Amino acid sequence: MAASINTNRYRLLLLLYLTFLCLSLLSVPASLLESNLYVTSSLNYQEELIKKQDARSTVLLKEVNQQLLDSLPKLKNYL
Repeated sequence: MAASINTNRYRLLLLLYLTFLCLSLLSVPASLLESNLYVTSSLNYQEELIKKQDARSTVLLKEVNQQLLDSLPKLKNYL
């Protein structure tokens, strides 16, 4: 009788383990999806920041070049 109790206990433990394993595997894609959405949104934000910095640096370069042209008339004639 003790042998049947032990086998039933191991069957129950195996069933609980398999249930836990299946449920954890089902929840993985949701967490991966949330992680990928976070990475995508942060990359989009970083890309927007880089575009803003590039636009600002272009404006600053134009201003510096204009000041250089204004300060050196020979350079203006050369160009």
